[in-house]
Amino acid sequence: GDGEDSAFFAGFLAAGGKIAFAPLAVVHETVPSDRARLAWLLRRRYRMGQTHASLIVQGRPRARRIRAAGMAVAKALACGGLAVVGAARPAWRNRQLMRAALHVGAAAHLGGARQIEIYGTAPDRSDTEPRSGPKES
Repeated sequence: GDGEDSAFFAGFLAAGGKIAFAPLAVVHETVPSDRARLAWLLRRRYRMGQTHASLIVQGRPRARRIRAAGMAVAKALACGGLAVVGAARPAWRNRQLMRAALHVGAAAHLGGARQIEIYGTAPDRSDTEPRSGPKES
């Protein structure tokens, strides 16, 4: 949780690491049925937006954070509008809703909202309440 993969790869690339495309690679992944639903995908996209926002403003001036928040809100509104216009086409509508969720997540993070935890509890925890990570600044 909390975007460790994104942070790792951002740091890896910043340190000069290279990522290559492997056209013959085969990957198999079992997707639990509860994660093959629009509601799950929207939460995941929202969380991806939070992670993306934390990475793009890390170590940057406050003005960058404010500008990024404004841009995220504008993009979320545009995507939401496109979802309404394309409501009769479910695949198009859902794609726009997922784009909107990403930008809403970015705007929320930039506005100071707490990070959401989408993957449940850690194996060593006995409670089943969803967790929120620490607020990043």
